[in-house]
Amino acid sequence: MNPYLQWNLSYILFYSITALWLLELILFPSKNKSQDYKEQRSFYMLLLTIVSNVFITLLFTYYRVFQIQESPWNSLQSLGLIFCFGGIVLRYTSRLLPDKSFNRVAPMDKTQVPFRQGPYRVLRHPLYLGLFLLVLGVPTFFKNPVAMSFTVFSMARVLNRRMELKEKNMEMLLGETYRQWKKRRYRFIPFIY
Repeated sequence: MNPYLQWNLSYILFYSITALWLLELILFPSKNKSQDYKEQRSFYMLLLTIVSNVFITLLFTYYRVFQIQESPWNSLQSLGLIFCFGGIVLRYTSRLLPDKSFNRVAPMDKTQVPFRQGPYRVLRHPLYLGLFLLVLGVPTFFKNPVAMSFTVFSMARVLNRRMELKEKNMEMLLGETYRQWKKRRYRFIPFIY
């Protein structure tokens, strides 16, 4: 049996969410491209980390390495769907708010105002939390604890660097306005961090 394709509701939901994730790149393209080397490098490191995590998960799944097979662990597959669904909801709601000024790589100009609606009322980086949940949802859905651990550590590391860079750029651009805005929001995990 093909480990990637089964005709049940879980797999249909998983691949539908994955299609929405890929469609996001088409629906919400970045308006500007950053010329900053650190910003570009950070973006490509994030992209490489995402691709590596998904590839490792698919490889482990194909060869059934470290994969949990017992039926009591099927709830892990449901948890993967919850992660993916939560991630896609966060990403789409966060993308719909900025609209005209959205830029994937860097703040655009000094007139940019920090967002105060939707997930931005609580979080500084809802897009990154959504991305983290989507990427973590893949190994969780395929019930692979080793790939899940690798994903948590690698994504947390890369996203932390990216958030630091974004916040530094925003502080340089918007100054005290951004510092006051960020004091009232959690960085990544609501009510925790």
